[in-house]
Amino acid sequence: MRKETISEIIYNGKSTLRRGLQLFVVFLLLFCASLPAFAEIRPGDFSVSPFIGGFLFEGNQDLEHRPVYGLRVGYDFTKNWGLEAVFDYVRTNYKATDSTTDVFNYRLEGLYYILPNSRFVPFLAVGIGGMSIDSRDDAIDRHRAAFDYGAGLKYSLTERLSLRADVRHVLTFGSVYNNLEYTLGLSFSFGGPKARAASTVASGQMSQAAEIPPTPLNLRATPISDSQINLDWSTSAGAARYKIYRDGSYLTVTQVTTAPDTGLKASTRYCYMVSAADESDRESGRSNEACAVTLASAAVPAAVMEEQKTEAATVSAATSEKAYELEDIHFDFDKFNLKAEAREILNRHAEWLNKNKDVKLAIIIEGHCDERGTADYNMALGQRRASQAAKYLIGMGIDAGRITTISYGLELPLDPGHNEEAWAKNRRAHFVVK
Repeated sequence: MRKETISEIIYNGKSTLRRGLQLFVVFLLLFCASLPAFAEIRPGDFSVSPFIGGFLFEGNQDLEHRPVYGLRVGYDFTKNWGLEAVFDYVRTNYKATDSTTDVFNYRLEGLYYILPNSRFVPFLAVGIGGMSIDSRDDAIDRHRAAFDYGAGLKYSLTERLSLRADVRHVLTFGSVYNNLEYTLGLSFSFGGPKARAASTVASGQMSQAAEIPPTPLNLRATPISDSQINLDWSTSAGAARYKIYRDGSYLTVTQVTTAPDTGLKASTRYCYMVSAADESDRESGRSNEACAVTLASAAVPAAVMEEQKTEAATVSAATSEKAYELEDIHFDFDKFNLKAEAREILNRHAEWLNKNKDVKLAIIIEGHCDERGTADYNMALGQRRASQAAKYLIGMGIDAGRITTISYGLELPLDPGHNEEAWAKNRRAHFVVK
């Protein structure tokens, strides 16, 4: 049997190590991707970002291309602007003499974040600093000023951890040399305001505490004339302002809990939602939907107008009295199928709705979830729960045109607790009569 030479042993060892590192990186990415992501740039955050990559020297510098290792330390002043100090190190050789040298790069860079609220945050960078070449073998050290520009991308893995990729064109002066640096690393953030959903994971269960104000509840819409509907809602603690949406589109913002909507069409149905926003303009989940029909045109005789007002008031009163008579149905964890108990409740709802056909009441079915899991997943699960309840009622003879479904996911818990009793209450479909 042929014995391996020392060089073969070293080569095979390096190959094994390289494959091991590749598998570790893949495992790390898969593990982090399974965690909930809370991507956003937060003013006041500090960050530490170790990285590794490659550094390509211009040929005139007579230096071989080598790996680069470094660290970035940053601070975000706003959601769009940040500043970072960068230090990195390259151990390389002169091509002509094969003598070893150490290259140090140090820069101060300004960052502009293009999509600060997304999971993928692309950004632009520009900076100024220097390059120092620590020559060995009694050669002369060189220190040069440097300018750089480039771009990067942050990908949120968890609330405080991001995967980060950067590319920089580094120009060093004296004679102008063009160098290219490309790196991949991790970015750890800390400090600053609390994240929108501070989460802790224990025994596979996730608890969340929202920083932004809770959703304003009990939104009401009252028709006043053929062109105006008045809105009012309850106060949300910590809210700096309230944003109003009409038929799904942004309408206006106000600092009080009442607002008129004017310039509307006569005898037309409009639906509204409201969200609370904090000083940073971050919104809570939207409120319940409140709909109203403007009165008939003023050209209608006064007696008819008064009759319409009386009818609208009667319907509104009936709705207020009966809106909370429809009992919630509940679901098992991570399920949207209807249990036997839920079907019995829906049978009673169908009977009640059929008895009130003359009043033309419409029903909104809200899908809700407990706090475990990501916001996106629970939003989809809540919609499935609401749709399943709607499908059952339609099968019981309720006109599909009377039913609207909406999902609030984990945004509007009935019970704010963090235990199984609270979670069981929050896995529900809630019925609102309009």
